[in-house]
Amino acid sequence: MAKKLCLDCKKSFSMSSEDLKLSNFKCPECGNPAIAITHRFRPPKIDNSRKWEVVKFLIDNGFPYQHISVYDLTIMGYKDLLSMLNTRKK
Repeated sequence: MAKKLCLDCKKSFSMSSEDLKLSNFKCPECGNPAIAITHRFRPPKIDNSRKWEVVKFLIDNGFPYQHISVYDLTIMGYKDLLSMLNTRKK
């Protein structure tokens, strides 16, 4: 099962099997394009702008959300993490 994520509304929605069949990745609230994302994604609170910036940054740079428990982003910083992951991909 997947979710769709609207970065404009800062919300995620469960996708129905019908949504998956039709590739319906539109936000049910605003109608803007949404992003298909793993079911494990837990969205930040709507008012937590900093965490939403991290989500957008990772998605915009080709890293769909995935659970990373090894890294402490308060120490490393998400830009350093992205740099490290880019190095590993090569």
